[in-house]
Amino acid sequence: MIGLLMNAGRLDDVRSRYGSTLNILMKLMQGEPENVTFISRFRNVLNGMERLLEIDCDASEKEADLNVLISMYEKLSLIDPSDLSHHAKVADLYDRMGSFLMNAGRNVDARSSYEMALSIRKMLIGKGESPMVHEFGIASIRNNLGTMFAQDGEFAEAKAMFEASLKTYVDLFDRDKEDSAYQYGAALTLNNLAKLFADMGRHEDAKSIYESALEAYVELLNADPENVRYKKHASKTLDNLGSLLGEMGRGEDSIRMHEAARELRSEI
Repeated sequence: MIGLLMNAGRLDDVRSRYGSTLNILMKLMQGEPENVTFISRFRNVLNGMERLLEIDCDASEKEADLNVLISMYEKLSLIDPSDLSHHAKVADLYDRMGSFLMNAGRNVDARSSYEMALSIRKMLIGKGESPMVHEFGIASIRNNLGTMFAQDGEFAEAKAMFEASLKTYVDLFDRDKEDSAYQYGAALTLNNLAKLFADMGRHEDAKSIYESALEAYVELLNADPENVRYKKHASKTLDNLGSLLGEMGRGEDSIRMHEAARELRSEI
């Protein structure tokens, strides 16, 4: 029935049914906290509810769905604390909330969500739960925090976050060179750190770091020539470097970078 309601776009009815089912299961679990059947059904309902996050809807509804999911998974982690996957899911949802709030320009609220995710991921690493997964998550969060600090003019804090993020990505890549996500994360962070230095007037440092980011993108594209994300972000870095070179009075080099960026975008 819920699937039919969702396909019909009756999202309020979907949310109501999910809410009723969760309330019933919560009461059952409180009475029998060891009952694995109730816990499994509760988790399955939450998995279904997560489909709402993939549907285009009003921003306030999206935020409400995230808050409900965070609250329910937090309750589940208290009822079944031995299953660390519940805590990992809470961290993932706080990550998503942070990104949602960041994109909405609500940096203070986004920072709070990201700090919650950081705290949980550090706890999970301490317990030996998929440490590389959570180190990767922490690197991504710190990159996003750096971006927000930079937007708010807090350059020292932004620099510290970008450098911490980059250090983690590089360390992960050194441990597993087969996973391109680590090198891609490093390239994104290098671009952001270079932009920060450019905004701080440290042009030579910015130029060097942009070039390091481009070297990473060259390696990534050599391994996966048709990857649209790599081309998109590499073109942005080329444009950023082109603009920087223009500010440095290197007009011909600036034009060359912008032309390379346009050529790369034409392949997307």
